[in-house]
Amino acid sequence: MSENAGYSYEYGDGTKNNPYIINNLDDLLGIKYGRSDNYKINNNIDIDIDWSTIGPISFGEGDDGEQLGFSGTLDGNDYEISGLNVNGLFDYLDHNATLKNLVFKDVNTQNPVIALESGENITIENCQIYGYVKDASGFLEWPVRYYSDYKVDYPLFTIKNCKFEGTIENGNGFFESIGYNVLIEGCEFNGTIINGSGISKNVFGTNLIIRDCEISGIFKDTSAGLIVSCNGSNVLVENCHVDIDAEAGASFGGMILWCFSSPVMIKNCSFTGIVDSSKKTTSSPPIGGICGQMYGITQIIDCEVNADFLGGKSSSTRIGGIFGGAYSESIIENCKFNGTIESGNKYTNAGGICGQNYGMLKILNCDVKADFYILGGYCGGIAGTLSEMTRSDSKYVQIVENCTYEGIITDYPSEIETINVKHFSGLVSYLRASRVSNCISKATITTTNGDVNGMFSYFGNSTVENSAFIGELKTEKKYEELLPNKAYDHYSPSGIAGYVTATSDKNNVDGETSINKIKNCFVWANIESDNIVSIVASSISEYSDVFDGKENGYTEVDKVYFKGNLIGDNISALSNYYYKGVKKDRYNNIDLFYLCDNGDIANDYGENKTANELKNIETFSGWDFENTWKFGEDGFPTLRWIVDSGAGDNQNESNENKEQSCFIFIM
Repeated sequence: MSENAGYSYEYGDGTKNNPYIINNLDDLLGIKYGRSDNYKINNNIDIDIDWSTIGPISFGEGDDGEQLGFSGTLDGNDYEISGLNVNGLFDYLDHNATLKNLVFKDVNTQNPVIALESGENITIENCQIYGYVKDASGFLEWPVRYYSDYKVDYPLFTIKNCKFEGTIENGNGFFESIGYNVLIEGCEFNGTIINGSGISKNVFGTNLIIRDCEISGIFKDTSAGLIVSCNGSNVLVENCHVDIDAEAGASFGGMILWCFSSPVMIKNCSFTGIVDSSKKTTSSPPIGGICGQMYGITQIIDCEVNADFLGGKSSSTRIGGIFGGAYSESIIENCKFNGTIESGNKYTNAGGICGQNYGMLKILNCDVKADFYILGGYCGGIAGTLSEMTRSDSKYVQIVENCTYEGIITDYPSEIETINVKHFSGLVSYLRASRVSNCISKATITTTNGDVNGMFSYFGNSTVENSAFIGELKTEKKYEELLPNKAYDHYSPSGIAGYVTATSDKNNVDGETSINKIKNCFVWANIESDNIVSIVASSISEYSDVFDGKENGYTEVDKVYFKGNLIGDNISALSNYYYKGVKKDRYNNIDLFYLCDNGDIANDYGENKTANELKNIETFSGWDFENTWKFGEDGFPTLRWIVDSGAGDNQNESNENKEQSCFIFIM
């Protein structure tokens, strides 16, 4: 028998090689007499009394007034501690403490199960908690709240291979807040969370790694799968997977809701489930499968979301399959979204990757297969709105490359007929100061009141090239008598863009965003309206001017090919409406070849060609058939990358089953 200054143990001497052996509750409580010793549990322990009368295990204050905590090693040896109630096991984990192989059963506490806070160089591994925690988080309140040197390159707090299974109310799966240099690895939550998130509410420190974690269950009144607010820096979330059905607050992020940190990288992660925020109301809530709103430099790489999002009726909604909104420099690469987005809000910004972005953004090699049901606002297969922070930016601030969208975009199933204006598009609904290349949308886009377009609704100071729309566009001017200022004039579907505008700026003469460019684009569609139908744009506006001998603020159209069916009051290849200020003569130089069975091409300058002529390479002088174009199986030109990659396979059945009545080539 040995003593540790106040309690005698039958076995062990408290060293690492010969720890004190804990066989009963008294032995467990004996830890308070040796806070830096080593212990090992060797029997199941049942706490059958009110733990709050004797716990948590605490050590008071040192001579300097600082709080003292457990700084030794406690090895649970996979034995069970049952019945922990009211308080957690420890008050405070001091520097260098190690807890491992602990199993807590039938927990019912109002405090974190392990401890409230911790010092530095803490290790918790292979610990399991089963039960119920109220008004607190599962493991600790705040790891590494205070620090001596946060610039170290190793973790000051490590939690590995730990698990919580049960219910947490008004708390989070592991922590309330996270401090400095924390590693969370191989951890798991499975159960129910009410008013909390899977890992932590807040991150305030630097150098956080969350790796190989899994979160599953039912979340109610929640805001995030992992973290609500990330305010630190140097954050890595890697190979984490969240699978929950969430009754969300108005705002939600599958991994992180508010991402203020910089830089942040989220890679090889997935979110699966149903997110219902339709019952909540708040101003401008962001909702995203990976992040809700991003303010810092953020990279989301190789992530996948398989989810259905039910948006709320608040004053504004930003919903994206990957992220809801951003005011940051971000990269989204090799990501996928599969699912549904619904919004009963009339000011929605919704997209398969992004809801709304203002700032530097790259969306690269992403794939979306989703259906959208939107009451009003901007909705695009890839993004709702992409725009620069200020109009003086001279370079493209958004780049979208090698992305695909496939699905349906249509009206929200409202019981009350509304006149909320909708802008639905196959790629990006509102696009400004951006470049889109090698993208394809295969979609059916319809609405009873709004405009539908193959690629963009608003296209300003941007470039689109080597991109395609394949599908069906249909709209009605059902509410024309109710809409102000004859807004229904713009409810004319277009294969590429709705309202096209270029703004001149003397600061942009040497930049890239002073001239719209529509180049090497392909449209295979059935376009129908009881209004005007266009191929390139519903309307074109220019604010051109000359600075330093260079004209800017206009639109270039070069090598556009359409095939399909056109049904409308009037049909145009370029545009049916040119705003005051447009130098229409510039479009006289565009060569237009067409073969149409359903009427002449209005308001354009073109030459009728036979089918054989349009299948002859000599007709297409200046077209690059080595790198950009090739003749398809039907004998007409199509984009080479679409054929070679198979991106155009399995086109919309409405196209395949109808004889094409119109072929238009804009040179």
